[in-house]
Amino acid sequence: MNKLLMTMSRLLANTKLEELGGQIKTILSTIVGPILIALGGAGAIYIIVLGVQYARSESDDKRAEVKKRIVNLAVGVLLILGLSAICTFVDWAGFVQMFGYAAEAE
Repeated sequence: MNKLLMTMSRLLANTKLEELGGQIKTILSTIVGPILIALGGAGAIYIIVLGVQYARSESDDKRAEVKKRIVNLAVGVLLILGLSAICTFVDWAGFVQMFGYAAEAE
C-alpha cells in the first residue's frame, strides 16, 4: 500500500496541472470504482438476507431489529451511490486548480 501511495505521489508531483485531473479520475475509476461495485453487490445480497429474516421473524422485537438494519443498509447504499457520483462527475482538474494543490510545470 505504501508503495502504491508513493507511486501516485510521484505521478502527481511530475504532472502538469491540466493532466492532474485526468490522472485523479483514472485512479478513482480503477481503484474506487470496483470497490464501490463490490460494496453494492454485497449490499444487494444483504438486503435479500434481511428481507428473508424479516419475513421469518415471529416476534415484534426481531422485526423491529431487522427493520432497523434495513434502514441502516438503505442509508449506506445511498452514501455509496453519492460517493460514486462524486467520483464520476466531479471536474477534478477544476478542483485541483481551486485548491492549488500543484503548481503548473513549465
